Amino acid sequence: MEIVSARLTLVALTLDSVKLLMTNRMAYFLKYHIPFEIDWPSDGFKALLPLYVEKLEADPSELGYGPWVILENASNQLVGNIGFKGRIDDEPPHTLDIGYEVLPKFRKQGIATEAVKFLTEWALEQPNIYRVTASCDISNIISQRVLIYNNYEIYKNERSFISFERRRVLDSSKGER
Repeated sequence: MEIVSARLTLVALTLDSVKLLMTNRMAYFLKYHIPFEIDWPSDGFKALLPLYVEKLEADPSELGYGPWVILENASNQLVGNIGFKGRIDDEPPHTLDIGYEVLPKFRKQGIATEAVKFLTEWALEQPNIYRVTASCDISNIISQRVLIYNNYEIYKNERSFISFERRRVLDSSKGER
């Protein structure tokens, strides 16, 4: 599953690709013809992978609701990752919580903004997905700007975190409420 823009390609990690990444990082890069990136994946991203494997093994329809890699089209260079922590609610309508990180050498180029735009749009086009949320540290102004630029609105402001949301515009002609 891919989302392709003029500059970036977002690729959803499949069960096989996650298992390969967890067991042999170099083989992952070789199999997918991606130039090796020493700074990826981050420890936080690696910690989420076993949870995603469990979800995909239990329910293959979770594909797309977990991690995605961000590739720069011109070079096929891996520039970061983005994704969801799975569908939050047991019953529809579902909420997804998005997270993203861009490798330091690719920051301040609009990559996060573009990736969040396309993955959020994809998510809100899926049946039974009506809301995408994101949280970031109150001092992380850059991430806040990425979300605000993508029409996310603040819905919760806690001591050290700000939570944002973007909702699907419901179409009453389709019976959506």
